[in-house]
Amino acid sequence: HMKIELKYKNGRTNVNTDTIYPMFTIVNKGNQKVKLSNIKIRYYYTKEGNASETFWCDYFTKGSSNVIGSFAKLNNDKNNANSYLEISFSDAAGEIGAGESVELSVGFAKNDWSQYNQKNDYSYSSSTTYFSWNKVTLYVSGKLVFGKEP
Repeated sequence: HMKIELKYKNGRTNVNTDTIYPMFTIVNKGNQKVKLSNIKIRYYYTKEGNASETFWCDYFTKGSSNVIGSFAKLNNDKNNANSYLEISFSDAAGEIGAGESVELSVGFAKNDWSQYNQKNDYSYSSSTTYFSWNKVTLYVSGKLVFGKEP
């Protein structure tokens, strides 16, 4: 039985910021191990302007070089979202065992360092402590297992 929970907190809560810092804990509450390379996380936001963006990973329990970030535009603009950051993991990240959790700290910015307004970002919360936040989504093998898409 697959049960995965995604907890989130914000590493930089300023409404106007040149960098967005989402932090996550992935908790495997099921009774089977899950390959991290089968997991994808999506963080939804409103991108102001057209500058291209850069992703980085500051920390991951199983090695930050095993974290991949890519940006996508939503086909149809939603309330508080026109874009998302998708986070995935390489094979080398290994597995997350039953009852295990891993922690992940990432950042992204526009290449011209122009500001984001986090107030209109679907996945934004000003919480600086981890909590179960359904406005970020987690997929296993392409299937939504946690959170609610915008």
